Amino acid sequence: MVELNGWGMDDVTGVYVVAEHSFGQLADVTPELVGIGRDLADEQKEKLTVLLLGHKVRHHAKELIEYGADRVVVCDDPRLKDWVCEPHGRTIGAFCRKEPPRSILLGATTASNPLASWIAADLVTGLASVCTDLRISDVEYRRVILKKQLLQKRPDFNAIYFSTIITPEFYPQMATARPGAFLAKARDPTRKGEIVDFAAVIHEQDFNVEIEHVELVEKHVDMKLARSIVTFGMGIKTNPRPALKAVEELAAEFDNGMVGATRMAVEQGFMTHDHQVGLTGTVVRPDAYLTFGVKGAVQHIVGMMGSKYVFACNIDKGAPIVNYADDVLVADLHDMLPRVLAEVRAWKAKNAAPAPAPKGEAKVAASAKG
Repeated sequence: MVELNGWGMDDVTGVYVVAEHSFGQLADVTPELVGIGRDLADEQKEKLTVLLLGHKVRHHAKELIEYGADRVVVCDDPRLKDWVCEPHGRTIGAFCRKEPPRSILLGATTASNPLASWIAADLVTGLASVCTDLRISDVEYRRVILKKQLLQKRPDFNAIYFSTIITPEFYPQMATARPGAFLAKARDPTRKGEIVDFAAVIHEQDFNVEIEHVELVEKHVDMKLARSIVTFGMGIKTNPRPALKAVEELAAEFDNGMVGATRMAVEQGFMTHDHQVGLTGTVVRPDAYLTFGVKGAVQHIVGMMGSKYVFACNIDKGAPIVNYADDVLVADLHDMLPRVLAEVRAWKAKNAAPAPAPKGEAKVAASAKG
């Protein structure tokens, strides 16, 4: 029989973030977690603690404080050099039992997802995965108003709907957050914080799995760096070749423009996965997000709703993407893509600054005006 930890609201305090890192660098999701963790801790007037485990990782502690941590708990041990669930999870569980937190946040990544599950099982608590929104609020539950509950919003049922999850009877309240769903705060080099050492808690059987080799594979495209994205969906399927060519040419007309694709378009082989926008691809926040033939499934909408400007071209005026667009064109993308491309090129040509004349030509022009 599983024994509950017995913690109630009055037994816990603070927000914990588990820092993810590899090859000497913090994962992108870690500063994002510190950012949302800072907001949650401030809302409750409590401290934000980052748990930093690994080998030769102490140098990250100051960086995490600059991102917003009040305290960094460092467990620097050569046995933690590889990201293995059991030793990491057991050590985190031991610290949580020493100082029970109100909530724990991890990244919804390949590395941290299994670790989050391990920790939740060890602490006998709930876990909401791949959250896109986290906030603190009072909620009514079974006709009782509960204070300071962590509301965990996530897509459900194949990303068709959203659910808000609460775990009022179990602490700590745990969630994993999708990379890109939250914004990291600017680093403050003047910020001060506490650095605390904690010894690893490891059992011999924790190393039944041995990692022999880890290879760093660079992504060909990092969609998060794009200032403008031109995304296509399955609307291109009736005549894909000219449509894809036009999408690529249109993206090339923008400064730091990139081509995006929906999950279905990627699964059908029209584009590689590193171009996929959405919860199962990359969460992006460009200045401009232009879509052609994109229906707008929830998992895709979540991946682009941080865009400053959204344009949608879709033959179906009832497509969900229409509700999130600043400008909508109800039309066939195969007709409109060449026209939009021509309009963009014409506008750029009209507004382009005249190139300065070579020195010799300038002198001739001056003489002619003479």
